[in-house]
Amino acid sequence: MANRHWEPPPAYDDEQLAIEPPPDDDDDDDDPTKIEGEENMGEANKILDQLELPNYDDVQMRLEEPEMTPAKQRNYLEKVVKDADRRRRQVIAMKSDATKNFKNGKIDAAERDRIHKNSDRFRLELKDYIKQFRFKNKTIKGYGTNTGKLDPLTDLMKCR
Repeated sequence: MANRHWEPPPAYDDEQLAIEPPPDDDDDDDDPTKIEGEENMGEANKILDQLELPNYDDVQMRLEEPEMTPAKQRNYLEKVVKDADRRRRQVIAMKSDATKNFKNGKIDAAERDRIHKNSDRFRLELKDYIKQFRFKNKTIKGYGTNTGKLDPLTDLMKCR
């Protein structure tokens, strides 16, 4: 009992462990030039281009143009959101149409599943797109309501 230091049996020294951690193939995390979510943004822009909507980069470039006043920016974002909402409803209808065509025997199950998968992906991207630009529209600073105009009662009181 003089040697209290525990040593593994010699049979385990040279053998590999039965369960090894997976190799670390994800070396891109240390890259300082990599932007978080860049792949997702590229995929989102492809989806928006496929749906014939201005992508995130296009909207941002348009908002940064020098002639875009806060009022014009708000109006543009309202139009972008309105168009995206219309397109989102069309995507939902596309999914319903695929189900209807499958039940009528016009398309097979694989085609229906493909349309449903694409429709769900498009709908989720449009939901995020609409949410982001609605929020951005609320955060644009500029002239709110015109406070320079007075109501008739106030005008009468100032005249006296």
